Amino acid sequence: SVATESEAHACVDDELRAHQLDLLGGDAVFRCVIVCVASTTDVLVLIRVHHIAFDGTSARIMLRELRQLYDAAACSGRGTCDISTCLPELNWQYCDFARQQHAFLLGEGIEEHTRYWRQHLREGSLEVLNLPVDHGPGPAKLTYRGQSVVCVVRPEMAASLATLAAELRCTLVQVFLALWCLLLARHSGDEEIVVGITSRGRDAAFHDIVGYFVNILPLKFAVS
Repeated sequence: SVATESEAHACVDDELRAHQLDLLGGDAVFRCVIVCVASTTDVLVLIRVHHIAFDGTSARIMLRELRQLYDAAACSGRGTCDISTCLPELNWQYCDFARQQHAFLLGEGIEEHTRYWRQHLREGSLEVLNLPVDHGPGPAKLTYRGQSVVCVVRPEMAASLATLAAELRCTLVQVFLALWCLLLARHSGDEEIVVGITSRGRDAAFHDIVGYFVNILPLKFAVS
């Protein structure tokens, strides 16, 4: 508990800086911190989940269910609620998905899938893009530390791209992906570009399950 709202935000900042989820060090994949502000009725809830057990869809599921439970507890007059009556019963769990994936990897069709991707990507023949960089080669040890660059598309440009996508009978994602590959090809001089994209990885059975379902797919583009 803290006295003021500014102290509450400082407490959250300290938590984010001081505690990184370290699975090898024994941390749980889920960590929750509740900060009560004494001067008000406000409560800050900080929920941190390791990406190994969580994806974007999981965040929406969890927030939706937390809202349902909070509303039910507030309306009960007791400040509590029965989870079994507030949330629908789940027919599947993430462990069921893991078993399905494990069975697929041990199945007869896995060799055909592996052969396809090795041929499609020409395993071992694709090199790192020869991009002109302004800070020299990357570090000897990969750290994954980087930054995000935000690019805002003007409304008129967005409308033109949407029209182009409709004419080509494809999605805006496909248009932007093609533009990105053209840009990489122009700066690298390479005619074959491989870009990794994420697939949602969920079917109807696991629509409301929390877990990591994202599948990363390498797509190869021939640019000429």
